[in-house]
Amino acid sequence: VVVTALIYLVVVPMLVFFMLKDRDVILSGVSKALPKNRRLITQVSSEMNQQFANYLRGKAVEILVVGICTYAGFFAFGLNYAALLSILVGLSVVIPYIGAVVVTIPVVIIALFQFGLTNEFYYVLGIYMLIQALD
Repeated sequence: VVVTALIYLVVVPMLVFFMLKDRDVILSGVSKALPKNRRLITQVSSEMNQQFANYLRGKAVEILVVGICTYAGFFAFGLNYAALLSILVGLSVVIPYIGAVVVTIPVVIIALFQFGLTNEFYYVLGIYMLIQALD
């Protein structure tokens, strides 16, 4: 594990440095390997660019919607740190499944300390689980 970490800490920065330093040489070499008629490659790369931008816009909207819905639910029950928790829940959609599990821990702990094992605690968890299920 240590050797692997050292390799990544030494080799990767060196490779990045030399790739950035010799960028023009690398790009010209790749350009020579590609066919002269690049219409299809240009079209495909343009479509890929567009789809990647669409994906990022969709993720940003998803983060915003999940964050706002979570804030509304937490605020309605008066949960402490509702804004901070809703930001975390919104950002957790970037990492599917794992993000939701990791963010559940602070939500449960804060709700438990604030409400105890009362109905409000279960309502907050219910709202949170509903939002996660809908997402």
